[in-house]
Amino acid sequence: MLLLLITVSLLIHEGSAQSDNENLVEELNKIRGKVAKGEYVTPQGTLPPSQSLFKLERNVSLEAYANITTSDCQGVDMTPPGGSLNIYTTTLPIELQSDTMIPIALSAWMSEVDLAHGPIVSSAQQNFVNMMYYKSTQVGCSYQKCDAEGDLYFYTIACAFDQ
Repeated sequence: MLLLLITVSLLIHEGSAQSDNENLVEELNKIRGKVAKGEYVTPQGTLPPSQSLFKLERNVSLEAYANITTSDCQGVDMTPPGGSLNIYTTTLPIELQSDTMIPIALSAWMSEVDLAHGPIVSSAQQNFVNMMYYKSTQVGCSYQKCDAEGDLYFYTIACAFDQ
């Protein structure tokens, strides 16, 4: 089944830039690194450091889940078994490149920490929690810009985590 999933994923994203997916993982790891070192500043202050937050390894199987999620910019939830999934979708009246859209998506996920009220975690913070979960060691991400309809451009970004 997993082999079929990977094959379908590769066919769906044939010709899509692997560098975008690699860039997503790289940027995600930069953010995790800042958090781990206690260097990530939010409007409420600096997030505490963590000795248990390590670099995520890129995983092709998880990337297959992310690829299917982003296909056709529909944002269909393809959460991997035992894992978690972040999805960012948007429609804009302007065309933006991946080097602009990727930081926007990661920033949106990270901004969920601002919704914290003490130690209680809510579903409104799920994307942030998925990105920072210390037990996650592997990730697969996908960026997809879909064809414009009229004056609108569609974008979907997803990252599938092993935990």
